[in-house]
Amino acid sequence: MRRVLIVLICTVSLISSAQLSANWLGKYSGELNSTDINGFQMTYHMELEIGILTDTSYTFNIIYGEDSTKQVRAYRLFNSGINHFIMDEQNGILLDMSYGFNRLTSVFEIEGAFLHISYVRTKKGISFELTSSKKSHNTGDKIHEGEKIPLVTSYKTLVFQTAELKKMK
Repeated sequence: MRRVLIVLICTVSLISSAQLSANWLGKYSGELNSTDINGFQMTYHMELEIGILTDTSYTFNIIYGEDSTKQVRAYRLFNSGINHFIMDEQNGILLDMSYGFNRLTSVFEIEGAFLHISYVRTKKGISFELTSSKKSHNTGDKIHEGEKIPLVTSYKTLVFQTAELKKMK
């Protein structure tokens, strides 16, 4: 009986992790704070709208600015397996997104910049975080006290962006 219960719990966990829970759906709003390595800071209005298309796909619209400065990025999010999604930017760019611990995370490189982006579902909404880094230098790749040290590539983070997006009623 205990073994059956464990298998059932694991099966339910796998099925439920195959899609975003309903508490992700909705419209979120807040201020995006951006700071570069030199201390230059800017603040932008940001919104995120997540809606359901099918049982395995979602609208994922990111809005920056308001009124005349408003920019809408209309993406699609597709389930691609357990805890794995594909963000379709609808321009030929497809990005992997991993889901775990109430967090969607994507890591990718564009024109030499390495971006790490996370959306975390919180009690009040969604916390957004982005860092942008560029390759700084390689280190290691030598023998130290008889031990082979692997090659390590170091990246210098140049931009930090954060936003606390509150769910709108």
